[in-house]
Amino acid sequence: MSKKRNIIILSAVVLAAAVGLISIFFSDIRLFSKDKESFTFTAAGDYGYNTNTDRVLNKIGEIGPDFHLTTGDMNYMKVGDEEEWCAYVKERVGADLPFELLSGNHESDGQNGLIDNFVKCLPNKIEGVSGEYGKQYFFDYPSEDPFARFILISPTLKFQSGERYDYSPGSKRFGWLQSAVEGAKQKRMSWVIVVSHKDCFSPGRNDCVVGSELMNYLISNVDIILQSHSHIYARSKPLKCVVAGSRGMVWDENCVAKNELESVMKKGNGAIAFSVGTGGQSVREVDTNSEIVNYLAKYMGSNVSPSFGVLKFEVARDQIRGEYVSAVGSFFDSFVINN
Repeated sequence: MSKKRNIIILSAVVLAAAVGLISIFFSDIRLFSKDKESFTFTAAGDYGYNTNTDRVLNKIGEIGPDFHLTTGDMNYMKVGDEEEWCAYVKERVGADLPFELLSGNHESDGQNGLIDNFVKCLPNKIEGVSGEYGKQYFFDYPSEDPFARFILISPTLKFQSGERYDYSPGSKRFGWLQSAVEGAKQKRMSWVIVVSHKDCFSPGRNDCVVGSELMNYLISNVDIILQSHSHIYARSKPLKCVVAGSRGMVWDENCVAKNELESVMKKGNGAIAFSVGTGGQSVREVDTNSEIVNYLAKYMGSNVSPSFGVLKFEVARDQIRGEYVSAVGSFFDSFVINN
């Protein structure tokens, strides 16, 4: 009986090991397939040059995304310090990571450095960029067989040249934006993502800085809108429109699409807007009584679970999975958008 039992035990061990190897094999196949069919990127703005910024940049380095989108307002220092800040970033995220830039108001006209100097020391590393890197450009990703278009714009920003970038309907820059959006649709991109520094949802300020006309165009034509500027985190509910009056943003329940689950959404059933000014520079207070709060599914500020961190996106053709990853604090948000 003892010999027979040992044979049975040995057989069970061999079978378990075989099943384990098969599981690992097929798991590796799934992971390889996922790598070929998806990519990861992170996004944040309003960085500064302090211990909170250290932790945010280190977190980006730990995540190791395919690229990072900087949504403006970088070192908050003076003209001439741009190279120092670029070296500071590379030391923490790695010199090879595409750390893609978009100007904020602090570096557009030299208030705290110049975007033209930042793009020299943190140059574009993504193939196929069209437009003016750092100010107004777009790219499709991945470079081979792309399925997502990223469009980066600078509404209301005034640059050293003296030009204020105007995206009001009928303007030259609005025409450029329309062309980039329509081009994505013609190429049947699964996702269209627009990025700007200035935002629309700031419960501490109660106005749509980029303008309701531009915002409503984006809401009607793209999937995700990434912004910062307000030094908060906010994720909107699925949007069909926004309303702004003489006293600022006005709540209109008809502007929010019906959605059964707060964190699981469907492409085409309203655009999702984010404010992610959480890169390290002083998080600001959220007015929880603001009408803007009614448009939001999740938000964070100095008086609501304060945190510094980044938005992380895993993008596939049929789904986007996202989460807010804290580098300082414990605030968390996650969501899924199905295609």
